Amino acid sequence: FLLARDGKLFTQVVFQKGIIDTKTGKPSGRKNSAVKDKIVVAVFDIKSGKFEKLISKKGEDGVFGYGYANSRLCQIDANGDIYLGTLSDDTFAASGILLRIKKGQTDFDSTVNLKIRDLAAGKDFPIMMTYASIGNNKALVRIFPESPHGAKPWSNWMLRKMEVWLVDVVAGTKEKVISDIPKSTASGGSIVGFVREAGKVYIPVSYENNTKTEQYSYDIKTGAVKKVFTV
Repeated sequence: FLLARDGKLFTQVVFQKGIIDTKTGKPSGRKNSAVKDKIVVAVFDIKSGKFEKLISKKGEDGVFGYGYANSRLCQIDANGDIYLGTLSDDTFAASGILLRIKKGQTDFDSTVNLKIRDLAAGKDFPIMMTYASIGNNKALVRIFPESPHGAKPWSNWMLRKMEVWLVDVVAGTKEKVISDIPKSTASGGSIVGFVREAGKVYIPVSYENNTKTEQYSYDIKTGAVKKVFTV
């Protein structure tokens, strides 16, 4: 991901291990792989073009945004806060996390370290697909509540129903907003992110085999949910 805010540029850095043995300085013979004991973000000053620092969150792994811009897993909300979400790591061993960098800051907000697996206690393998920050430490989060660990191909995941939760990103509490989002085998349609516009969050849905698509809306002020249209 690349996000610019307050004259700073933020981007993820992934370190590799297994190429050179750090003790001997010689090739280790091990397969090259990403370091997975922390997530790292680099901060640059845009005007000067200079690198400023690395910030990290230990004990976490994953790729912010996971390569899909339309999932909006990395975003700047209406308050100017940066939210960074992971779908999972490259082996699907994690279930997604959500971190925040508050406006005017260049470090991770210590009050936010949302883990989807913790929210879905008792579920097999919950996956966060997208979310939308709506202010007051709240976010709408769309997940697969029970996706099989390591399920491949992606179509296996899309055969599962999705849910939308209203989540307090600081307290770590959740409330189910929509539970009848239909199954879908279209991964592209399923990962399209939420759109926030004029006090509402619009939630796109694609049905199994692309037979039709729908739009739900969530009213941020009242919490009302309705199906807006079907194509």
